[in-house]
Amino acid sequence: MRILLTSLLLILAVAHAEARAPAAVYEVEVPVRSQAAGERDQALGAALSKVLVKVAGTRAVLDHEQARAALGQAGRLVQQYRYLADDEGQRLWVRFDTAAVEGLLSRAQVVSWPFPRNATLVWLAVDDGRERMLLGAADLDHETRQVLEARAQERALPLMFPLMDLTDQGRVRLGDLWGGFHEPVLEASERYDAASVLSGRVSRGAREWSGRWQLFQGGEAVAGWESSGSLQDTLAGGLDHAGDLLARHYGENIGQEGVLYVRVRDVRGLQDYRRAMEALERVGPVSLAQPQTLGADHVVFRVDARGGRAGLGRALRGNAALAAVESEGADDEVVLRLVR
Repeated sequence: MRILLTSLLLILAVAHAEARAPAAVYEVEVPVRSQAAGERDQALGAALSKVLVKVAGTRAVLDHEQARAALGQAGRLVQQYRYLADDEGQRLWVRFDTAAVEGLLSRAQVVSWPFPRNATLVWLAVDDGRERMLLGAADLDHETRQVLEARAQERALPLMFPLMDLTDQGRVRLGDLWGGFHEPVLEASERYDAASVLSGRVSRGAREWSGRWQLFQGGEAVAGWESSGSLQDTLAGGLDHAGDLLARHYGENIGQEGVLYVRVRDVRGLQDYRRAMEALERVGPVSLAQPQTLGADHVVFRVDARGGRAGLGRALRGNAALAAVESEGADDEVVLRLVR
């Protein structure tokens, strides 16, 4: 039965195009030198900072006082952890509790970039001192592509790359990116139907790499910036700033009026799940109920409700299928039970 219920959640996730963060967003690995408790606590703080940035979509989340305070008590938000070791050393793998992280962001009034996130189309010219090239979708083994993908994964920033087929080659030349001529790039991007386009060039100098970047949103220039250092630092400087800008553009405050997380308890099978989902959708102020996470005996929904928590509470009074559990739930979470 649990398999059937999980399958239904996945089907509904696609059907409703839900704004649910993938489970992997709440997982991270950080290097450690030992398994000592003190070092583990520090590593958990570092791990939580990475997860907060991924979930919020922006490094600005770490500017919030409540988020910074949570880093020193990261263990309270941990769902599971284990140590890993290989030739590169020892690492701590951590999975944080989804509801706890979302609750922290909500209480801190963090503006977050919802999921699913649209992929950003990347046009990048690379000069490594030996050759110049335009990075394409087929260049999976190129060092620059691998570094970009790794950093994008750390930021939960989906990327796509041009095919660089005959059509692209006929429209965009290396000199266009190197010279900052963006009209051909934007015209070539239309076939990919990408809402955001990141164009850039990175080159290897005598002592360090340097990069120049430009972000476009809806065909309009948003910002331009530079980065430098190692190849990793230069590419990170491009992606990190782009991610922050996109999060600012798409961000929503998950604690704002109308957006709530509703945990429905006593959900023990497929029939219970359907009943809870249908009951929520019939509540007057609710315009959208999206399944988020599945527990052993509960389901968490992300709900858009007019009037926020108060409006939902008023509408649920006397509901035959759902009853409020007043003593449980954080400020950002409504806890209900399925009435039998």
